[in-house]
Amino acid sequence: MPPTTAGSVLPDPAVREATTARLAEFVDAVLAHPQMQPPNRNPTLYHVWDFAMRTKYIVSELENVEAGRPVQYPEQLPDYKKPSVEGTPDPRKAEELWTDVMTRSMTINMMMTDRAMLMLMGLPDVDFGDEVKGKASAVVEALEAGDRS
Repeated sequence: MPPTTAGSVLPDPAVREATTARLAEFVDAVLAHPQMQPPNRNPTLYHVWDFAMRTKYIVSELENVEAGRPVQYPEQLPDYKKPSVEGTPDPRKAEELWTDVMTRSMTINMMMTDRAMLMLMGLPDVDFGDEVKGKASAVVEALEAGDRS
């Protein structure tokens, strides 16, 4: 697990910011892919885009979950339940969500490099191209850099 900020179970804000930035670059690369252009978006690219967007959203709400503050779209957070008393911190759930972010990021990268992963998810094969693959790899590298710091 990457280093945490004092009093927090979450990794240092710099690690979260780097992860968010790399996810945003990945999303932009997927959106720029020739087969992602309307009106006939490739279903695999759309699925990967949606998966990455949700991952990025989860990162954006980690501090709110940890502190017990309201989140914008609670239904978008896996197994999230509002605190029974508003303002009740939930560091355990925040840590679970960070683990989910790491797992989702690795899954994105695996979809780029392992066609069997696409088949397992029921998605048709697509040539992601070097740009999209490189951006997916950069997300994982940001997480790994946080582990080393």
